[in-house]
Amino acid sequence: MEKFIIYSKEYRHHYDRFMKHVYAIGYSPASCKTFRTSISEFLCWLEIKNIQVDHVTENEIKSYYNYQQERPAINGGVLSESRNTLNMYAIKLFFQQMQDNDLIVAHPQNNLKYTVDR
Repeated sequence: MEKFIIYSKEYRHHYDRFMKHVYAIGYSPASCKTFRTSISEFLCWLEIKNIQVDHVTENEIKSYYNYQQERPAINGGVLSESRNTLNMYAIKLFFQQMQDNDLIVAHPQNNLKYTVDR
């Protein structure tokens, strides 16, 4: 399993708050593990690109989705479509939690068609 290290205290704070949220609302340990990996990779990507979490736009989400489509998987090849879908779902939850806590005004994934509702 890849390790994605978040260096910024601000990004780490967003990560910690989100993980507390998904545990608190009752997601299974397996789902929380998936969210942990998905969100830490996403936050690392934002950190490298120097994009503030509360300034993410639909264009950054599209760019990240394209990155996910092309990045190598640990076992060779590229990430599966199901993994990409899980990653995008985790990001959707992440921004929904931010919007619910008035940390962002608009959800950057609201108009994108590949997001998954459960």
